[in-house]
Amino acid sequence: MNYESEDKLVSTNSFSMYPNPAATQVTLAYTMELEGATLEIYDLTGRNIAKKALSSADKEVTLAIDSYPAGIYMLVVKQAGAILWQNKLIIK
Repeated sequence: MNYESEDKLVSTNSFSMYPNPAATQVTLAYTMELEGATLEIYDLTGRNIAKKALSSADKEVTLAIDSYPAGIYMLVVKQAGAILWQNKLIIK
């Protein structure tokens, strides 16, 4: 076992998403430093349907989702190729 590298664990309390379920827009708020991170939305087939850059200066991003069909989607925050957070979004 290699003890020199430590895995970074991200608290789910660092992120909050609201409203969920949502109809017209969804907001992701975060407390972490996220330089170079992205918020991506995937449909249930795994297809990436949206991507937005995140900034530590903003601490919050709102996405318009009214053009997406009703259903279940995954919101994923990635930074440097690693998934920091993911959560299910229901669009009504």
